[in-house]
Amino acid sequence: MWWAVITLCTIGYGDMTPVTDTGRLFGSMACVAGVVMVALPISVISSTFQEKYAEHMEKQKIEEARHLREKESYKKALPTWRLLFKMRGVGSMRNLVPSRSLSNQSISLSSSQ
Repeated sequence: MWWAVITLCTIGYGDMTPVTDTGRLFGSMACVAGVVMVALPISVISSTFQEKYAEHMEKQKIEEARHLREKESYKKALPTWRLLFKMRGVGSMRNLVPSRSLSNQSISLSSSQ
């Protein structure tokens, strides 16, 4: 029995062992109590981590759904904008997009500004 408890508690048999049955009983109870004392906080920490991870994943799914909803609303609004541009005679929407990026343009301020 002593060998089974010590092995299951992963303490190992070791060089020093209790000689009396009372010592073995006390040692076995101490080993089991030690395992229980470590197992309870680990289970609490593990369940807390699992809850926080589930909350994080839920927030991430909500954010992704919001992003997709915004993306879809832009797709739905695009034909309306095209119609508005045609009605106002502005031309195409391509005219609004600069042909060169701002980084390629040289912009300078005078000393009075």
